[in-house]
Amino acid sequence: MICKNCGTSNSNNRTFCSYCGNNIDESRNEKNSSSILKIVIVMLSLVLLAGGGYLLLRGKLLNNDISINEIIIDGDYKMNNDTYVFDLNKVVILNPKVESSKDVDLEYEIEDSSVATLVKLDNKCSIVGIKPQETNLNIYNGDEILKVVKISFVENNNGNDISSDTNSELSTNINNQDNTATNKPGANTQTEERIPVEEIELLMNSFYNNYEDAINYGMVSNVSGDLVQNGELYNEFNRTIPNTYEKGIKIQLEDYNKINIQRISNEQYRVTYVAKWTIYNPNNDETRLQSEQADYIVKKSGSSYKIDKMQNLKIQK
Repeated sequence: MICKNCGTSNSNNRTFCSYCGNNIDESRNEKNSSSILKIVIVMLSLVLLAGGGYLLLRGKLLNNDISINEIIIDGDYKMNNDTYVFDLNKVVILNPKVESSKDVDLEYEIEDSSVATLVKLDNKCSIVGIKPQETNLNIYNGDEILKVVKISFVENNNGNDISSDTNSELSTNINNQDNTATNKPGANTQTEERIPVEEIELLMNSFYNNYEDAINYGMVSNVSGDLVQNGELYNEFNRTIPNTYEKGIKIQLEDYNKINIQRISNEQYRVTYVAKWTIYNPNNDETRLQSEQADYIVKKSGSSYKIDKMQNLKIQK
């Protein structure tokens, strides 16, 4: 060890200089302190770099790789610039196609809830317009808005509104019908076919009572016995039937009535029903009554009648 005071060379184990008596151990301490400080600075730099890289990667994984590039719509609509335009009182299913490296649980919000009602179906949602107006449908992942969809609802001038007066009048007309062959002079009674009202009513009674459990539990099997296998309604239910109990939503059938029935071809009939439901939504702790009217296409299947299609669904709060 070289003494900084006089320059004398000393052995490494000495604390004081053999010539001038200066404390030579201070130099050793200064060198050690300098080395430790350098090591601490390097370690802090590595920690800061690692922390910054983690935060950057975490931000990328949580946000930057989630996007919605396409929305598939099950239902009739038209485009007005960048706005989706739907008929009032008709159910439409929106299915956003999400690009993400992990599972995403989408949430939905209609900015003006007086314009339309919304029910979340897994990562899809169903909406029904109740007022002819434009609003936005916001799609969220957590607190982040992934997409804002412009939607608008218009009156369908070809549709029929649900009203108790109309329903009562039509029901009376149907109940007073003579369902046997017409016995007018010149009528061909051999070729005229009786409308199987009782058989179709039994089918619809079974369908509605089973349908309540089907939509609450998301099980097509509850109504499959009332449907044409691989028919249009059967396939639609396989794609879109909800499991409302999973979301805490409870749907209860209150009443249903036949409005009209007519033959549309040999052993194929169109029957119109109105049903009333009580729907409890825990999101806003609200219970509401909802009426819906729909045409069902019923046809002979083997020795019984089954439902093939559902058309012209209209919903009224």
